Amino acid sequence: MTEVKRGHLTEEERDLITILHAQCKKVREIARATGRSPATISRELNRKEAVYLNGNYVGSQTHKRVKQQWAATHNRKKLENPEIREYVIKAIEHKWSPQLIAGRLRMKFGLLMHHETIYRFIREERPDLKKYLTRKRFRRKTKKTKTLRTLIPDR
Repeated sequence: MTEVKRGHLTEEERDLITILHAQCKKVREIARATGRSPATISRELNRKEAVYLNGNYVGSQTHKRVKQQWAATHNRKKLENPEIREYVIKAIEHKWSPQLIAGRLRMKFGLLMHHETIYRFIREERPDLKKYLTRKRFRRKTKKTKTLRTLIPDR
């Protein structure tokens, strides 16, 4: 059996789906030809961003829509406003938590900002501010290995 690909569909794969769908191929046949799971093909044909013209799937247009939708939902906010940036730096130096700062930004400036954005700002642009944080949030998560032990002692 062939190995099934993982990850997002490429534009070429969507174009191949377009051709095979226009030839009235079944989902399993399309999946076999693209090296993808039948579930992936089915989801692709039924997704809300899918573009159909005269009942036929149009992969290139769907690919553009999917990329636009992904970009719109994955835009990362940055602290670009100098006034807000200075406010955040001073608040961190006063040992305020990023959660508290995010709440105050909403009250003072009417700005909705997630506390993770403030953590990212500290991590990427101002690592010198880490010393003011009371909770250490920058440790790398390590996988804990579970020790195998018997439930009955001296078994």
